[in-house]
Amino acid sequence: MRNLAYHFITFCFLTVGVLTANAVSLKVVSASDAMVALEGETTVDVTVINESDEPITDVDFVLIVNKVKSSEVHVDLPQPVDIYGTSFVLSLPISADEETGNVSKQVSVTKVNGAKNQSDDNKADFTLFTLTQLEPRKVVMEEYTGLWCGFCPRGEAALDRLQDEFGARFIGISVHSGDAIENRDYVNASLMPDALPKASLQRIYNGIDPYSGTSGSYNEVCPIRHDVETIMAMPAEAAVELAPAWADDSRSSINPNARVTFRFSTSKARYAIGYVLLEDSMTGTGRSWAQANYYYKDENARGRFHGDEYMDRFFDAEENVVYNGTNYIPDYVCRRVAISAQGIQRGIANSIPLEFTADETLTFDHSISTVNTLIQDKDHFSVVALLFNVNTGDIVNAAVAKLGDDSAMHIAAPQEAKATGETVWYSANGQRLNGRVKGLNIVRLADGSVKKVIVK
Repeated sequence: MRNLAYHFITFCFLTVGVLTANAVSLKVVSASDAMVALEGETTVDVTVINESDEPITDVDFVLIVNKVKSSEVHVDLPQPVDIYGTSFVLSLPISADEETGNVSKQVSVTKVNGAKNQSDDNKADFTLFTLTQLEPRKVVMEEYTGLWCGFCPRGEAALDRLQDEFGARFIGISVHSGDAIENRDYVNASLMPDALPKASLQRIYNGIDPYSGTSGSYNEVCPIRHDVETIMAMPAEAAVELAPAWADDSRSSINPNARVTFRFSTSKARYAIGYVLLEDSMTGTGRSWAQANYYYKDENARGRFHGDEYMDRFFDAEENVVYNGTNYIPDYVCRRVAISAQGIQRGIANSIPLEFTADETLTFDHSISTVNTLIQDKDHFSVVALLFNVNTGDIVNAAVAKLGDDSAMHIAAPQEAKATGETVWYSANGQRLNGRVKGLNIVRLADGSVKKVIVK
């Protein structure tokens, strides 16, 4: 998906049992999906294995659609791959299709060093999305945590850092297990890991450490940042907007007012939308609201975290109590807590139609109940909308917005609004309008700014 022109080789060593001597043999393992704007170019990342003992300097490939082959394309590698039995990534250049859509294709490496590729495994399937425009992707991190978990504070520190570093492009969700605010929706959906702390990023990386990420290493401050950057660099095929409003005066339910705009046309879509209701600043008294903290006054741990200032509040906790020999932070304030969730596995069935048109904005009538024994303060609510690829389970894109009088102000982050280059009008409760109407209007200007306008 990423535009990695000229970065053709990424090494990842594997053990290969059979090598083809004195012949050029390049095994194709897999290919990633790719996204490109109309009339544009991108690359498809193809993982291959050198099965010969000859250094590889160049390849030729074709694309196959419905058994029809394209003409061969020649690619020179920036440097030879001379270690046989090595897996690496070829970023092969491809062009957009003439119309928007998602087309299943095959890539076949036909030649290696100008000679016929001797490998029988020379093809891989991928999908090319041709879009009217590339949407910025928001990254969702679901942090699985518990107040009883003494190592879980590092996940909280990572969420705080990532939120500050990436701003509106990052959405953090704390999913509690085994404590006073356990989320049964995640438990019932079998999404809760067996051990804590763990995290999921965009449902692409699952069961990873919430601080070290896929690296599993603590050789720098908050390595999971690199995983977030990797996902964020991938464009999305759809934009998601959200302007939640109370559905009734009793505040017993919320209308998320979600809007999804796909940047391609299709008649066989496999998408669905799900929701998570968050409450911020949840707290209480007594042991059940104390956060176990194994990092308190641990100078060795401080060194392993390279002096990360986001960990300081756990190393230097101003208040500390001891229960059965374990340090706890009393009356701990829990942030971004997932109170309830709907369609949390792969979205709500039939929430996205099978057929839609490029740049058509789809709206949804939905109700999120706020009748929940976990709730403390309805003034601290936010709603997260998650757009799922039903086939893969990945989160395509997402949006989050606070609930309240100014909820419509969260229609879009400034950098996203700038990308659209248009002025959009909304009602006071966040419904998108065709133009201004009498009364209070919320206007998102082309420069990304949002303001209130009263039309008489």
